[in-house]
Amino acid sequence: MAETTASTRIVHVAVGVIRNNIGEILVSRRSAAQHMGGFWEFPGGKVEPGESVRQALSRELLEELNITVSAESLQPLCCIRHDYPDKSVLLDVWQTDRYNGAPLGMEGQPLRWVAADKLVADEFPPGNRGIIRALRLPRRLMLINCDEQLTRNLPVTSKLPDRSLIRLRFMGQEQSFGEYLHTLNVLVPDITHDILVDLPTARVEQQALVELRESHRQIKGFFANRHVAQSMTSRPDGDDLIFGCATHNAAEVSTARQLGADFVIISPVLPSRSHPQDPGLGWKQFSELAGLFPGPAFAMGGMTHQDLESAMAAGAHGIAGISMFNVSTSV
Repeated sequence: MAETTASTRIVHVAVGVIRNNIGEILVSRRSAAQHMGGFWEFPGGKVEPGESVRQALSRELLEELNITVSAESLQPLCCIRHDYPDKSVLLDVWQTDRYNGAPLGMEGQPLRWVAADKLVADEFPPGNRGIIRALRLPRRLMLINCDEQLTRNLPVTSKLPDRSLIRLRFMGQEQSFGEYLHTLNVLVPDITHDILVDLPTARVEQQALVELRESHRQIKGFFANRHVAQSMTSRPDGDDLIFGCATHNAAEVSTARQLGADFVIISPVLPSRSHPQDPGLGWKQFSELAGLFPGPAFAMGGMTHQDLESAMAAGAHGIAGISMFNVSTSV
């Protein structure tokens, strides 16, 4: 992130992610005369003095699209700052599938509905590309240890919904990076779902994963545990690359925020099968930590599929886990 100076102009923008009844997302095309003309974008506009973000977005959606959206129906997705040469924008992104009216381009702008996995980052302004990454995150994130557990649980992955995300965990002291890389090379081709792989600390090993991603389209991004995140100074390069961090306290959430992570996993929330004596953070503390991060947060630790509603009520985007997917674990 560029350094803020007295002369930096920061524009606070309310952005709307509008979904139809089949989950497609509404985007509009900027006119050639506008800044970043010709790009597709999510609807919205500047927050005026005296307005809340929700009020500003409701007003903009009526003016731009002729649809009515109640401020109460808007739910936060993420908040992204992007620095252009002449200004900085703070994109405050909210989402809803509840609106009245049929969307129309009231300023003559073309509109289209697009599935989240069909959004192409290069067709959007650079500041919008973090929104696309956030929209590609499912409600449930599956974790599998990248050792013999992965071999045993490949049949489980085949039963997951189409839009699923799997994190393949590097076991650290229990395996060498060479063993991790070998397992990925052998087994990733058998996984049809989107995958995140764990970053090691060493730069040369990180580069090996970058090269691996180039040959395996299923690998959509990288994940950093707390130790790796603390050793990093910036997120991995790539507009289409999803990057997440493990967090357990406010300091680690702050680190993830400074790195520009797209999401965090906050744990442990509840007592788990592997750590039954640990009471966990509880939903109240989870909610406080999730509120410190400007993007999607996943709750992990003692989760079952039935906990998704409670997690979302506490401010989570979704839930993450191992045993809730009937995946065996020794951790």
